[in-house]
Amino acid sequence: MKVFALVILLVSIYSMEGAVVKRQAEGGAPDPALGELLESVSQTVSQYFTEELVNEAKIEGLKAQAATYFQQLKEQLNPTALTEQLRENTSQFFTKLVEALKKGTQ
Repeated sequence: MKVFALVILLVSIYSMEGAVVKRQAEGGAPDPALGELLESVSQTVSQYFTEELVNEAKIEGLKAQAATYFQQLKEQLNPTALTEQLRENTSQFFTKLVEALKKGTQ
């Protein structure tokens, strides 16, 4: 909706600018304030588009990073993976405990 409104605004600005050029060709002196107004509006619109596109690109990047993070988190918190990791850690603990007790008794 914003883009449509800005397109309409740009079309009307450029048609006004075309009318000014036509009037100049007919011999009438253009109003310098109108030229300044058109230039300032054109700069404002171009700045808005530039900032809006940059912000949208940043938002898309953040969304992609968040999706990747949540996917990794989901994989890490998977009950099967947690059970396997707990089983492996428990096995390693008891193995090291038995080895330490064997070394201690020798």
